[in-house]
Amino acid sequence: MSEVCPADSELVELIEGNLLAQATAKLDRHLEVCGECRQRLDQLTSPDGSRDSVAVESSAELDELISRLQAIRGGECEAAMDTSVGSTDRPRTADRNQRPLPESFDHYEVLEEIGSGSSGRLFRARDKKLGRIVALKVLQDSLLGDAQALGRLDREAKAAAGISHDHIVTLHEITTPPSGSPYLVLEYVDGESLKERIERDGALSSADAARIVAETASALQAAHENGVVHRDVKSSNILLDVKSGRAKITDFGLARAVDDASLTRTGVVPGTPQFMSPEQARGASVDARSDLFSLGSVMYAMCTGRPPFRAETSYGMLRRITDTEPRSIREVNPEIPEWLVAVVNKLHAK
Repeated sequence: MSEVCPADSELVELIEGNLLAQATAKLDRHLEVCGECRQRLDQLTSPDGSRDSVAVESSAELDELISRLQAIRGGECEAAMDTSVGSTDRPRTADRNQRPLPESFDHYEVLEEIGSGSSGRLFRARDKKLGRIVALKVLQDSLLGDAQALGRLDREAKAAAGISHDHIVTLHEITTPPSGSPYLVLEYVDGESLKERIERDGALSSADAARIVAETASALQAAHENGVVHRDVKSSNILLDVKSGRAKITDFGLARAVDDASLTRTGVVPGTPQFMSPEQARGASVDARSDLFSLGSVMYAMCTGRPPFRAETSYGMLRRITDTEPRSIREVNPEIPEWLVAVVNKLHAK
């Protein structure tokens, strides 16, 4: 049986801070999954329901952003273009206490596990036919009968296969064996994620931040021009190659075609809370501009060493995204130039 939605009077009590801690926590949990109630809460806090929007086309906006960032000149920026991203000293296997590694998937010899999550496991493997190193993204065994998980893997394959770009991780193939877990065969990027680099080094230089966001923006532009909205742009989905330092965006598991009806369905909150757009946080209509807002949040994290919106609960974070502005970048890091702050502010327009 589905949980009963709270009355408006309860939401008013929540807004005014009159509920006990236990009741507040219960309502927070409900609001995290109920888009309809979040919209009611929005109406109670903003009776006119008015919201500013970014009245620009995504592709044109990205064109302007890429041109501006790539036009930067000067010793620091030119040097940054040739700077390799150092590899991390952490062990590549995400959790060595997990079940034993499989020996192989068809003609792919598994070398090590490099990541794991609730929906899948990621392995570094050798393609014995072509003699190259690849990454295998394998669905967790427990999700073999889960239509939603299978659909996400299929969407990721179709979205990635439809876009060829230097800054998007290449999909080689999707394989569905007669028995066992289906898996994606992806380009292996030897390096680290942008999230790992920020966690290790803190804020990046303005030159590095400009270069990485320009490369990511060009990848998103290619996706948008092919009618695909990524919907989960975040620092952990941007990989940095150790040899070239180039950024590559990955994980199109939440991607949708622009004309997909599910993009306009309310009550659905896809993505990662810290990097969501306001429309995602409200469970409202989503289009390519949503990726731009998330890119602004990634850029903010590169400039300051931390995400722009933080709170103790997921619901609290969603409310910050929809209703507040992040702390000024130059208050956190005075070394970031005003022009770069202006770019982030434009991307962050609600």
